[in-house]
Amino acid sequence: MNLDADTLERGLLLFEALIDEDGGHTRALEASWGAYSPGADLGTEDPGVHRRHLEWFLFEDGAAENLLGAWRERADAELRHHGDAFLASEVGLFVVTAVQPEGGAALEEIAGLGSFILEPPGPGGEPAVGDLIVGRLYPVGEGRHCSSPAAAVFRSEKLLAAIRADIGRLREERDQAVLRVSQAELEAMFWGPQATSQESAGSTGRERAADEALQCLSAGGVDEAEAAELVDSFRSLPYDPRTLTPGAGDPLAAALEQLAFESEVDLERARALLLALWAQPVREESAPAQAPAPAPHGDPARALAAFDRARRSGADVATSIATLERHLGLDDVEDLEEAGEDAPDFPGVVAAMVEEFLWDVAREDGETRAAELEPLLLLGEFAGHVGVFENLAASDLLTFCAFWVFERGGLVDPERARSLLAGLERFCSWAEAQHDLPLAADFGGDLEGLSEHLPRAAAANGALQAPGAEGAGEVYRLLELMGEHVRIESAVGSTREVRLPAGLAGHLRAGDTLRAEVDDSGVLMVLRCYPPQARSLLCAGNTSGPSN
Repeated sequence: MNLDADTLERGLLLFEALIDEDGGHTRALEASWGAYSPGADLGTEDPGVHRRHLEWFLFEDGAAENLLGAWRERADAELRHHGDAFLASEVGLFVVTAVQPEGGAALEEIAGLGSFILEPPGPGGEPAVGDLIVGRLYPVGEGRHCSSPAAAVFRSEKLLAAIRADIGRLREERDQAVLRVSQAELEAMFWGPQATSQESAGSTGRERAADEALQCLSAGGVDEAEAAELVDSFRSLPYDPRTLTPGAGDPLAAALEQLAFESEVDLERARALLLALWAQPVREESAPAQAPAPAPHGDPARALAAFDRARRSGADVATSIATLERHLGLDDVEDLEEAGEDAPDFPGVVAAMVEEFLWDVAREDGETRAAELEPLLLLGEFAGHVGVFENLAASDLLTFCAFWVFERGGLVDPERARSLLAGLERFCSWAEAQHDLPLAADFGGDLEGLSEHLPRAAAANGALQAPGAEGAGEVYRLLELMGEHVRIESAVGSTREVRLPAGLAGHLRAGDTLRAEVDDSGVLMVLRCYPPQARSLLCAGNTSGPSN
């Protein structure tokens, strides 16, 4: 039996009832509010924020694991059957990549690069390609998911482009392809505390966050004077509004590292409170009032305003959108030229270069040859937010080939994989000859290895029993094939022997990387197959995505 929306709601309400009955958990839930939404009023009547806070408290702060025993005892048989589904829920930024005839949708999680199938009905009504779903998904069975009632939908190309750009910058900072975004971070980005008057409400929220930060630091053993100095520093510290998730190689990371070694401070709460102070610049007396918080879904202008307010509090709607457009390079280039400024970067430049390359191929070798290389158009989609062609690196091409083309479900044909490799090889040489970009030299070694493994990995994905069905899964390295049995190694180094589904063994080789789940009977349910080159992307985190 699959988990439906009514059963999901009953399960969450049961968790909430158990919290209400236990004074310790009730106090813990209330105390966690400051860490989840610093500066926001706990008495808000918005049911969405309370539901998202509850989900975060249960499934990220760990309360669900403590309550699960009592929850199972109280649940009926149907609800009890789905207990693990609640613990396996995932939060993220999900983009609709395809709409299914029966009303479901294929989703891409743009931070963690996972793929999901959304069970209808989705949040906000009928989905459309390009919709951004922000919130939590719950597995309902058979590789499908349903959305939290508190998830929201934003329908705006500009908003999506801005988020993709921020994700790319964060991958560059952290030097890893797969990222994880918490529900608290999404709350700050999309539903952060909004000022209800020009100055007083903003100051009140800011002072509340400062007071809570001082209390948090003092409770963790930080000297009163040192705590005050740290809080004051984050109130005046310049903040880059382009950053999606601060805390990687910046002053916040340095402060948290010092607190970890020198105190007993609750680091998660300290991070949230210091970020609230840092990301909200001090308002001048002339600063305009903010617009009201947007509805979960609505017109793009309000969604964009919400996004920008969360990143840079204190601007009105028009200013927010103008600032975001400047960051994207979408404002009037002629105005910039008249002002004597440099023209902005152009997201989408890689796609334009691929089109130019294919045009050259058609001119030199004919339309038929150019059509054979059209799988290369996927590179433009992958690197859609790159604004400077020279920033495209060999590491980006490796992420694209070894991981992205499989994770998005677009490569299951060996011949198409060979065409993609042929196009990449020629494109790299063309980029070097026409634009002095040394991709051929830098990516040549990886191309040679991929030519052996990429077509086979495509065939393996085509042979999966449930192509396109996705779950969280875990990353495994295939160590040894033994007929229909294999020995696998997890990301943390543990090994075990499992059985493969019929028909898959012939497509795999030792060294391949798999995203899979092991069922109760010891069968490895493979969700995605990757060539060996993907191992470093998924486990070591030493390859970045495209940078701007």
